[in-house]
Amino acid sequence: MLPQRFINEKGKTIGNVSSKEFDKLSSNEDIVTVYMFRQLNMQLDISSVARILPAIDKIMSEHSIKLDGLMPFLRNNVFIPQGHEKLYARGLLAGFNKDFVAAALFLVPQIENSIRNVLEYHGHVITSNLTSSGVQKEKDLNVLLRDENVIQIFGEDDIFMLRYVMTENLGKNFRNLLAHGLLTYEQLQHQTSIFSWWLVLRLVMKSYNGSYNADNLTDN
Repeated sequence: MLPQRFINEKGKTIGNVSSKEFDKLSSNEDIVTVYMFRQLNMQLDISSVARILPAIDKIMSEHSIKLDGLMPFLRNNVFIPQGHEKLYARGLLAGFNKDFVAAALFLVPQIENSIRNVLEYHGHVITSNLTSSGVQKEKDLNVLLRDENVIQIFGEDDIFMLRYVMTENLGKNFRNLLAHGLLTYEQLQHQTSIFSWWLVLRLVMKSYNGSYNADNLTDN
């Protein structure tokens, strides 16, 4: 097998896999993850267009979704910190209206704090170690998505998908690209944004249904 280099749309190298590492494919988790991400890259765009958009059309043809109508799902929801309900409502409503630019701008920055909120609810420490200057920093999303407590609460499948979509260079890296202002308007209306909206909606509704409550973790 030849070595492979992974390049983004701007021609920048974002990862390498040497020929020697192919021999360890079945035992090297990082290399397996690379190929899982590659497979997901082929499937995500299809799922967004062929499944999520038609589902939105079906829902909107049968229901009149308004901002106030979303609030009962968001209040007292452990995934949503107090005071952030309207941000989620506006982001989710934008997605139902297929304005995925607004949906991404409202929802994607909220994910990190929402995961912290769930961890706090379960009594887990959410700060990293002290820096040399004595400052205690909060774990960022990249670190949170590898935290064993987070994986236990949210489940391996959802956390793996969040890593792939939001933070991994060899995945979509959507959250990091958005945070650094590297996405164009067209990219924010693209299939990745559609899928991100659906993923957030899934997490919100799972939390509303009690999946992240302590007594329901075994059923996650």
